[in-house]
Amino acid sequence: MKRFFSIILSLFIILQFACSIKHTKQVNEEEKQYRSSYTVDYEFCDASTTGTLKGIIIDASNEKPIKECAYVVLKGTTIGTASDAKGDYLIEGIPPDTYDVWIPCMGYQDIMARDIKIKAGQITILNVKLAPSRPYPLPKEWGIY
Repeated sequence: MKRFFSIILSLFIILQFACSIKHTKQVNEEEKQYRSSYTVDYEFCDASTTGTLKGIIIDASNEKPIKECAYVVLKGTTIGTASDAKGDYLIEGIPPDTYDVWIPCMGYQDIMARDIKIKAGQITILNVKLAPSRPYPLPKEWGIY
């Protein structure tokens, strides 16, 4: 009886391992299709002593704006905002400096845009594409679906 349970347990572990390998291959193929990315551009504005950061946040899988769920945070500060109903965001009154900009959003992979220069009297445009986060489904063999 003890040997029977050992065999069943071994088969179960092998089955789980095989399912995880299959899932890893599927996830890697999906990751090749969608990658998080960002672009930076600058516009001149007025001669103020602060800068502005603006842009749009888009879903990399379907090129549609991510509405009211993405946040844009200047790392190491309390400065940030959220995307609006069109996926746009705007942060004004930023002291000139170089910042890392963190963009988290539930259901998407976070992205860190590094070394974004905010210049006085200029608008820095940071457009972001967020890739959907990777799902971790249970194997269908478990009969939960």
